[in-house]
Amino acid sequence: VQSSKSIAPLRMAQNAEEALAESLEQKRRGDVLYGGGRFQEASDVYEETLTTLAALTGLDEERMRKRTVVRGFLLQSKAACMHKMQRFEEAVAACSEALEGDASNQKALLRRAQCHLDAGSFSKAYIDYCELSSLGAGGTDVSRALDTLRQQHPEAVEEAEETLA
Repeated sequence: VQSSKSIAPLRMAQNAEEALAESLEQKRRGDVLYGGGRFQEASDVYEETLTTLAALTGLDEERMRKRTVVRGFLLQSKAACMHKMQRFEEAVAACSEALEGDASNQKALLRRAQCHLDAGSFSKAYIDYCELSSLGAGGTDVSRALDTLRQQHPEAVEEAEETLA
């Protein structure tokens, strides 16, 4: 018979695993809503799930890593919803938050660049596209975006170049 002290960490680990699995299921639910064009509802599901994940504490290293990955997926999905609803500042904030958790998240960086571009924040878009280019990400789409910005918004590019210097 195990003592209650040895069972408690196991139960906590099982609960953490269940919560992480449920978070992925909720993300899939949000994805279905997103696919149906129900962007606000999908965003609400992603936000609720992010709140649930934030409440998971005392995780071991592996579960902490899993939580970070799931959180990144949720933030990217939330950003996609905000972008579709033309709520660019909120989309940028979600992408930035995803990048805080994983600075190498090229998908979040690309979406943030697109949001900056759509919001008319051309110098910020240029900076993000330059970062993507330096990472070798995005291929011709990134190159095309940089060329377009250079041609159509030279003053924003100059401002961005000063920031990058």
